[in-house]
Amino acid sequence: MEKITFLICENFRKEFETVSKKLDEKIEIITFPSFCTLKKENRNYKIKKKLLESKNLVIFCCKFCDILKKIPEKYLNQIKLYKFENCFYMFGKTNIDKYLSEGAYLVTPGWLVRWKENLSSYGFDKEIAQSFFKETTNKIVLLNTKVEKNIEAILKDFSNFLELPYTIEDIGLDYFELLINKILAEIKAAKKIKELTMEKSNYMAAFDILSGISSSKIEKEDELISVIVDQIKILLSPEIIEYFPFEGNDILKGDEYKINNNIEIIVKIKYNDEIYGFLKVGKFLFYQYFDSYVNFLVTIKDVFGLAISNVRKIEKILNMAITDALTGIYNKNYFELKLSEEINRCKREGKTFSLIMFDLDNFKGINDKYGHHFGDEVLIKVAEKVQKRLRKTDFFFRWGGDEFLIILPNTNLENAEKLSKELKKIINEIKIKNEKLKASFGVVSYNGKDDPEATFKKVDEALYKAKQSGKDRICVYK
Repeated sequence: MEKITFLICENFRKEFETVSKKLDEKIEIITFPSFCTLKKENRNYKIKKKLLESKNLVIFCCKFCDILKKIPEKYLNQIKLYKFENCFYMFGKTNIDKYLSEGAYLVTPGWLVRWKENLSSYGFDKEIAQSFFKETTNKIVLLNTKVEKNIEAILKDFSNFLELPYTIEDIGLDYFELLINKILAEIKAAKKIKELTMEKSNYMAAFDILSGISSSKIEKEDELISVIVDQIKILLSPEIIEYFPFEGNDILKGDEYKINNNIEIIVKIKYNDEIYGFLKVGKFLFYQYFDSYVNFLVTIKDVFGLAISNVRKIEKILNMAITDALTGIYNKNYFELKLSEEINRCKREGKTFSLIMFDLDNFKGINDKYGHHFGDEVLIKVAEKVQKRLRKTDFFFRWGGDEFLIILPNTNLENAEKLSKELKKIINEIKIKNEKLKASFGVVSYNGKDDPEATFKKVDEALYKAKQSGKDRICVYK
């Protein structure tokens, strides 16, 4: 693939360079000044004409950034612009909005290493800076992408200068890497379309299919396959259309496609030599266009492979973000998100749910007596046994250590208590070196008014009461 040029704000140079090193594509990084901090007299930056005429120029910026004013109108159609409501959204949105709503002042390593220079460009001395920041914010939050060394020491200097507290949010670059991969996938997909050598109707068919894929918020492979199949049904009107996932056997024996009796075609869906599956399409309503349909499917199959590759990356990153590495169930971060969603759903629909929290009694003694590796095996076994009893609609989380939480949608307090008794019995039946495993439970039902913090506090109090009352028991918050 031809070289791709990223034109980015200098504040994010190291993040782009770090991610670009992991990619196979040839990426050129060019920066423009941080217009947010430049004095007006220094804003005479011009994008070079040679750069504007580049075939693969991608510009990343905030939708209010002055770089947009530097692009002559005649070049707008050939430049790929990625404009964000907020520059920080490149690293995710949920936490960014959370901190902004709390009145935090957000910084990234690229801005922070030049904080003295940046404050100077605002015309701030120490007294003015302290006055200004204390009026507009209550803390500093570093979105730590881990591209700068000794960044906390620099943050402390900045914090001391403003006399404001600070927090470090280690966001890493997973979300950002996913964003770049998605953009590269879009560029590759567009290039594939340009390379199609079929008549105009097939160009339109390819565009319709790709639009159908890209316009859907697809995060799972089976959802993507469903969209691909539906799009082909609409465009080619086949009587036969089936998708077979690759299960270790190349049914085409090395070939890219196979035509059967001039009725149907089977194409291999792959990307970068990795086979994902096979698509069989045939018995077209308009058989006279069979050859054209074959050419179309043979050409676009690689785009399907690219789309599946990208969705698998999304699935992998999302799965890592919401699951507990040891037990494989959901983690604490996902619990906080899911609890808020469930409360909002119940308020909207006038329904209820229940929450169970339990931990293993004297688990520290198990670790001390048999070792942490054995303790981990116990946690895995508990998670497996409990998960088997839960419904598909329930959500099971590891809160931390030996503490677990369960969200039970559309479940009242009475049924939640019954389930707790069953789960307690299941856990009691797990043998630990011939010893009986015991657990304490707290149970609460949502009252239709509490926020997530209050709901969690109640179930936590119920569990605490169960522990204080002698352990190995269930306490219901009423």
